[in-house]
This record gives sequence, structure tokens and C-alpha cells, in this order.
Amino acid sequence: MKLHGQEPVTFQDVKDEIFDMVKPKDPYKITLQDLVNSCQGDTVTSILIDLNGFWTYENREVLVANDNDSSNTADLDDS
Repeated sequence: MKLHGQEPVTFQDVKDEIFDMVKPKDPYKITLQDLVNSCQGDTVTSILIDLNGFWTYENREVLVANDNDSSNTADLDDS
């Protein structure tokens, strides 16, 4: 992440984010049923096993802001 000009993310931060998303019954572990019940299984799996999935999730707010800026510019161009 440093090579790409971003602050490194700690394991603890990622773990906390995932537990907040899933809200497991046991605060110390996430079961398959917890993932299914949370409807966040795809996102959690992507964060854990795919660098692009992790980066996309980590930068979701910036990406949404950029999309909004692009569509606002497109709206102005159509005038």
C-alpha cells in the first residue's frame, strides 16, 4: 500500500471492520452461518482473498465521490 501512496491498514482494523459488517453471534469468531445471515459474505471474502476487492472496499467512499463528480460533469456537458 505504501508503494501506491496509501497508508497501510493494520490487521486489527480489518478484523474490526469485518466483525462490524457481519455482527456474529459470538464476538470472538465468525461462522459460515454468520456470513450467510449478514448478507456480507461476498464482500468479506473479497476483502480477505483479493487485493483488488480489498482496495475497492477500502476506497469505496473515494470511488463513490469520483463517480458523483463524473456524473455531475456529464450532466453539465449535456446542457
